[in-house]
Amino acid sequence: MTTTTPVARPAEPAERCDSWRPLSRIVLRKPKGNRRMGSARRLPAPKQAVDACGRALRRMAPALVGLAVVSAFSGAAAASYQWVTTSPRFAITAIELRGNHTVTSEALTELLQVHPGDNMFATATSAMEQTLERHPWIASAKVHRELPHRLVITVQERTAAALVDLGGLYLVEPSGLPFKRAALDTGEGDGLPVISGIERLAFRADPQATTQLIRAGLEALAHWRAEPARPAVAQLAFDSYRGLTLQLAEPSISLHLGALDDPALPERMALFQAAWSHLDAAERAQTQTLYLDAGPGQVTVAFAKN
Repeated sequence: MTTTTPVARPAEPAERCDSWRPLSRIVLRKPKGNRRMGSARRLPAPKQAVDACGRALRRMAPALVGLAVVSAFSGAAAASYQWVTTSPRFAITAIELRGNHTVTSEALTELLQVHPGDNMFATATSAMEQTLERHPWIASAKVHRELPHRLVITVQERTAAALVDLGGLYLVEPSGLPFKRAALDTGEGDGLPVISGIERLAFRADPQATTQLIRAGLEALAHWRAEPARPAVAQLAFDSYRGLTLQLAEPSISLHLGALDDPALPERMALFQAAWSHLDAAERAQTQTLYLDAGPGQVTVAFAKN
């Protein structure tokens, strides 16, 4: 008796595919009928696209024209600037300086580094003015062109009213502001009175207050000079105790005037002539100091000791 053992057949390929499951759940379906994808439906027709582009170009036309005009103008301006700053037609043949008395014309033109033959437009006039105003003697400057060949430079120089001793002699404006160290070897400061009694450290600590003090001294000097018969002043000395003292040049005597802010200061100055007229020649020769601040209407005279 023969026994037959059934043999298991291998699974068909179709059965193996049924047992496999994909990891992705995305399922692609074919559009039904003749429907197209949504993106295709959103594209305009060719005629519509052409019309839309035409409308956009018509709206942009003024801006495009303006841009073209600006570009053309910019190019023309650049070419014009290049031409005027290099053309020999605008070469400088004359440089005229006005208003300078202390600073020589040669020094100012050398400061500007401008010479005949240079182009009129090579340097801006504002830059020239700033260069000139950095010079200590120049308070203000104005430069203008007289086409085609003349450059006119007008300056206003500072006025030196006195010298002030700040650890060195400096020129002072009538406003009381020191503006440069005096070059005594070139004659700067000749004939000017010297203001003393101001510490350099005090000026650095409070320049505004020091300037006001100097201006007050110059105003007192102007009161003194209002009477032409009075002797010239060689020095003004400030003292925290005595106030203002004038040192006369000739005769070489000192006048103590007291506080600068005293309204009676002009009257005290007037006492000098009265007191001096009462001294004889021998007394005048021995006089060292007149104290005009001794009291109302009073003068104290200090004579030199024999």
